[in-house]
Amino acid sequence: MVNNMLWFEKCDSTMDICHRFSSICDRELIIGSSIQIEGRGTKNRGWVSPPGNLYLSYLLYPKHRKIHTIHMIGTLSVLKFLEQKFGSHNISIKWPNDVMVDEKKICGVLQENVFKNSQLIYSVLGIGLNVNMQINSEIDVPYNSVQLITNKTEDIKNLAKDITYIFHEYYMSGISDVEIMNIWRNNIDTIGKKIKLILLDEEIISGKVKDIDLNGDLVLNLSNNKLITIKAGMVKEMKISK
Repeated sequence: MVNNMLWFEKCDSTMDICHRFSSICDRELIIGSSIQIEGRGTKNRGWVSPPGNLYLSYLLYPKHRKIHTIHMIGTLSVLKFLEQKFGSHNISIKWPNDVMVDEKKICGVLQENVFKNSQLIYSVLGIGLNVNMQINSEIDVPYNSVQLITNKTEDIKNLAKDITYIFHEYYMSGISDVEIMNIWRNNIDTIGKKIKLILLDEEIISGKVKDIDLNGDLVLNLSNNKLITIKAGMVKEMKISK
């Protein structure tokens, strides 16, 4: 898979490039860049993309994987890469697709699916990893970067290849989707914590995370003890429940 990587020194969005290639390319493809000028997150929210980080997107035609496990494989690939690089650091996943080091965000993963007549045509998986970033006042959440941890400037292309090799191993392995989900769930640090959650319609709700179900959805216990299931949202605040 790494042989199908196209590298741009600067681009609008690696996600958008994958979408454009989907009309002329029927094979899986990787787009990478260290500068992104129109990055975006969930629901087209702006994504701060300072130079020197890794912006990586995969154009996928998944036939042997369930759609909802694709983003899990993405987060697990980054998690495993960071574990190999940092060893004993506190590395975890914040539901549904942020990778944290020492409780600070170092990576976000975004998945976009395109359907025709309820049939999946393709998926694009995006990975944004803080690499050679130090202080950035535009980011309003606690964050980490590879350089902040190692005190070394990293070769971004080499990191892209390393993560892609790990992604390919998970994606093409004989590990079942259920096993992937369980590995992903076991690395989530959100379970048992009180959170403030922003839903896709911008509604904000609060509660204690009871569990993550078999579909990867978050089970939230509201203040009135009502249990609700959340398929998508962004955890804005999180603290250990007492």
